[in-house]
Amino acid sequence: MPALELKVEGMVCDGCSQAVRNVVQAVAGVSDAAVDHEAGTANVAHTGGVDVDAVLDAVRDAGFDVRVASET
Repeated sequence: MPALELKVEGMVCDGCSQAVRNVVQAVAGVSDAAVDHEAGTANVAHTGGVDVDAVLDAVRDAGFDVRVASET
């Protein structure tokens, strides 16, 4: 399954992790997201047709800085 690893800055607690997970999972094509505020990462599994910019915009709109660390 295709995946994105995101580097997310500004997460400081489990609530932040949950907020990022919720907005990422709301993007069409995302099947799952595992977010770790301590590592500052979000691993996003998707169906292959996901709009990466939509994922990044969703995280930014939630108040966090984000960039793609890797894409498989």
